[in-house]
Amino acid sequence: GQSEYDVAKVGSFLIVRSIKNLVAGVIDLIVRSIKDLVAGVMETLGV
Repeated sequence: GQSEYDVAKVGSFLIVRSIKNLVAGVIDLIVRSIKDLVAGVMETLGV
């Protein structure tokens, strides 16, 4: 019925949202790691 459809809709919304949060977190982590790496290299080179 209608309630089953609503549950599926909410469920998929929550799954999509948590995946988006996960992806955003991973990207944030990678970007920060790269920034740290670049900063370290520049420091080593004395730039």
